Order: sequence, then C-alpha cells, then structure tokens
Amino acid sequence: MFCVSIGLKYKNEIIAGVIYAPVMKEIFVAEKNKGAWLNGKKIEVSKVKDTIRSLAVTGFPYSIKKGNTKLMKNFKNIIFETQGIRRLGSAALDMSYVACGRFEFFWEEGLKPWDIAAGIIIVKEAGGEVSDYRGSKDSAFQDTMLVSNSIAMHKKILGIINGKK
Repeated sequence: MFCVSIGLKYKNEIIAGVIYAPVMKEIFVAEKNKGAWLNGKKIEVSKVKDTIRSLAVTGFPYSIKKGNTKLMKNFKNIIFETQGIRRLGSAALDMSYVACGRFEFFWEEGLKPWDIAAGIIIVKEAGGEVSDYRGSKDSAFQDTMLVSNSIAMHKKILGIINGKK
C-alpha cells in the first residue's frame, strides 16, 4: 500500500490535508472546520464502541530491534482486546481508513511528520481523536501516534498502551 500525503501547517496548526492512493483511486481531503471527504463524499469515523468489536491497524518502525519489548507487548495486548489487527504499510492510509470507518483505531511509533500530517486533520475532521501515547493532543509530531474513532476508545487504547489495563 502506498500513497501521496500532503499536510499544510500554518501557525503551528495543521489546517488541511490530502492523501491520494492511486492504485485504489481514492483521494481523502480535509480542511479545518470543513469536514473530511473521500472522493467527494463526506466521511466520518466508525460508531463501534467496544474494543472487542473493533478492528485495529498498525505499523512497525524501520528501526525495530529484537529487544523492543514494549512494541511487542502492545501488539500482544491489543490483539487480545480487539476483533483483529491489520498492517497495511502506510501510516497515512491507516489514518485515512480510521477516518472513513474501515478501522476503529491506529497506533504506531517511530513516525515522522510527513507520515502523519495529512492524516491528523483528516481524522479530526471526520470526528476522530488524535494524540501521542501520553495522551497529549498538542504534540502531534512526536514519534508515537494514536488515532481512534471516539474519546472512549481512545482512553481504552491508551490504557492498554500505557499498561493501565
């Protein structure tokens, strides 16, 4: 899976984003306070509330090492709390798919701003939640990212990631 992902940041805030997946012929677009769109149709996040009914998507950093026990612990803990986990290979598409309701949440570490800038605004405008692993919504360009379909789902997944579940 691959895409072109462009986010526009103005005065420390992401205000627009476009993600184009040419193979699927899908274009996700969002502008601050104007909603999120897929191929010209308004999108919104899934309404699934229970983690056990949720479908998650994730990725792994390029620098994964055998000793990265936290990464594997999170994967193991989340797989037991969900319907399943997918790995597509593109953080931008993963986030877009949360925005249009194909997945309930996405988490990953080792990310860069160019991986997630457009996805952040698309998820937010579709009604989703975005934060780093500490729950901070102000540090969108940290190397950890969690996006989800609701505040309740976000809190549950943060609890799993941070060992509080």
